[in-house]
Amino acid sequence: MKTSRIARFEGIVQRLVEGTFARLFAGRLRPTEVANALAHAMEDHAISGPGASPQAPNHYWVALNPADHDALLAQRPHLTDDLSRHVYEMADDLGFVLETTPAVSLMPQPDVPLHQVRVKARWLPSAGDWDDAGGGGTRQMSPAPGLLADEEQPPRTRP
Repeated sequence: MKTSRIARFEGIVQRLVEGTFARLFAGRLRPTEVANALAHAMEDHAISGPGASPQAPNHYWVALNPADHDALLAQRPHLTDDLSRHVYEMADDLGFVLETTPAVSLMPQPDVPLHQVRVKARWLPSAGDWDDAGGGGTRQMSPAPGLLADEEQPPRTRP
């Protein structure tokens, strides 16, 4: 979905304000901040078909500074499960279609600044879709190609 000029401006202001407050107060990255970033990624990467409800992505890759990554998982060892449920509930609240509980992967990335979150969201076929397409079995979720790149790629199969 295309972003409007106002949405881009709001994004810039949000990053400036959040970055400034994070540095001023030097607190820890909170799980709610990761959940908010996931919600934004879900909205930004939803796919609409003609006459259908928007389809939310079903795979999310969250890049965090290694210190934030370790602190979050030490504080909440089952954070990825909690975030998956949060994304599922958020999609339902927003009227997005999700056939399964989404997969969320937290990854430490040294080039991500402290207290920052980078999310890539994509719709990928489920194991059943691979079998129907002749893929011959399940596939393991791997890191998103170009996680930190700005290119956008539509899904390769039908959502």
